[in-house]
Amino acid sequence: MNTSNKYAIIGAGPSGLASAKALKEAGIAFDGFEAHSDVDGLWNINNKNS
Repeated sequence: MNTSNKYAIIGAGPSGLASAKALKEAGIAFDGFEAHSDVDGLWNINNKNS
């Protein structure tokens, strides 16, 4: 894995999950951050902000 650059993905909703998939497939290091206890942002039925 390429670790010369490391990126941050803010949010684990649809865009964050798609970004994580693309970066992983490209071998690019990243950390993901989500404010809630689970992924899926807009799709999380237990999230009152969904």
